[in-house]
Amino acid sequence: MNFNSRTLLRYLSAACIALSIPGFAIGQATAPLAKNHSKFLGNIIPHFVPAQYTQLWNQVTPENAGKWESIESTRNTMSWGNLDRAYKLAYDNGHKFRFHTFVWGSQEPGWLKSLSPAQQLVELEELMSRVAQRYPVIHYIDVVNEPLHAPSSMREALGGNGATGWDWVIRSFELARKYFPDSELHLNDYHIMAGWTDDDLNKYLQIIKLLNDRKLIDGIGIQSHHFNMNLVSVSHMKTKLDRLAAFGIPIYVTELDITGKPAWESDEVYRTYREQNPVEDENRQYERYRDKFPVFWEHEGVAGITLWGYIEGTTWAVGSGLLNSNGTERKALTWLREYMASEKSRVTNKFIATSIDNSDAEPEVVVFPNPATSYLYINARTATAAEFIDKSGRVLLRITDLTDKVDVERWPAGVYLLKVTTPGGISVHKILKQ
Repeated sequence: MNFNSRTLLRYLSAACIALSIPGFAIGQATAPLAKNHSKFLGNIIPHFVPAQYTQLWNQVTPENAGKWESIESTRNTMSWGNLDRAYKLAYDNGHKFRFHTFVWGSQEPGWLKSLSPAQQLVELEELMSRVAQRYPVIHYIDVVNEPLHAPSSMREALGGNGATGWDWVIRSFELARKYFPDSELHLNDYHIMAGWTDDDLNKYLQIIKLLNDRKLIDGIGIQSHHFNMNLVSVSHMKTKLDRLAAFGIPIYVTELDITGKPAWESDEVYRTYREQNPVEDENRQYERYRDKFPVFWEHEGVAGITLWGYIEGTTWAVGSGLLNSNGTERKALTWLREYMASEKSRVTNKFIATSIDNSDAEPEVVVFPNPATSYLYINARTATAAEFIDKSGRVLLRITDLTDKVDVERWPAGVYLLKVTTPGGISVHKILKQ
C-alpha cells in the first residue's frame, strides 16, 4: 500500500522511541513466533529495524525500499541503503526475503512517465538486472502489484491490454522469469478478501489463470488489509480461499493488518474513538485476530503470512499495531504468541516437506551487493576465512571475521575474485567494483 509524507514524522518519532526502550533488541533472533513451523510469519522492515523484530518474525519484506521510486527517484541514481538493510537482516537470520515490487502504478519514479514506451521497457529491464545482480538470492518477488487498482503507467510498454486483456501483466512476469529464474514470482492485490463483493476476486482469478496456463506464476498474494479484514466474515474468508486454492498454487497473505475500528469511520474519527475507548478498541482488535488469523494459518492453501507493521505509531494504518510504543504487548499480540505456541498452529504445509526454517536450503555463501561501490557483505555462517584477489592474482585482503561489512570504497573499479573457505570446501565468486 502507499506510504505518504503524512506518516513520515510519526515514523521518525516512533523509531527513536522504539530504539531507546530497554529490552527492545535488534539483532539475531532466538525464537520467532513461527520458529520450527511449516509456514512463516513475517513482517515488514521500514527504514529502520523495528524493535523485537527478530524475536517475533521469520520472514522479511521491505515496506518501501524495494519500490521503484525509493530505489531510483532520480534516473540512474540508485539508492540501495534501506533495501540492503532489509536483505541483510533476512540473511543474517536465515529468513525468507520478499522483494516488493517491480510493476506498480503507485510510487513509480516521476521521470518514468516522460519516457517513450520503448525507453520505459529498457528502464524496467535495467532495474530488474540491477536487482538480480545485487541480491543473488530472492525467495519471493511481487512482480506486479495491484493490477486491479493501481495499474502501472507503463502498461503500453509491456504490450497493453492485448488479446488477453492483461498482456502487460503477462509480459511483466516473462521478464521477471528471465532475470530471476530461481525466485518465486507472485501477483499481489487488495480487496480480494472483501466481504461485500466477489468482483475483484473474479478478475484476479482471470489473471491468475492466464499466468498459470503459461507457467509464469508461483504464488498468489492477497494483501488483506484492515479495510477488508475488519468486517469480513469467517465464512466469506474460507470460500474465497478455497476458490484461490483451486489452482494448486501457494497463497501468501502479504500485508495483513487488523484494527479495532468499529465500522467505516474516518481516521480522524477513529483516533478520537480510540482515545475515548482504549479497552474496547484493544478487545475488538484481539477478537478479530482470534477469529480470523487461524482461518488463514490453518488453510491448506496458505503457505505463509506477512503482517504490515506491528509497533503502534509506526504502522501506516491507525490502530493496526500489536506492540505499544512503550514495549508492552497489546492483547492481540499476546493471543498470537499463545496461538503460535499451541498445537493448533502446528499445521502442515503441503508445499514444503520440512519446517520453513529448513526448507529450500540456502546457498552456503551469499555475497552482496554485487556490483559494489563502497561496501560488501559476505553471508557465510560457517566460513573460516575469505580472500579478495585482484586481476593480477595479488591478494588484496585476507579476513577471518566475516561478521562485519568489508570496506571497498577506495578500491579501483574492476573485477575481483573472492575466495571463501568453509568446512564444505572453497568457493570462488566474481565481484564487480564500480
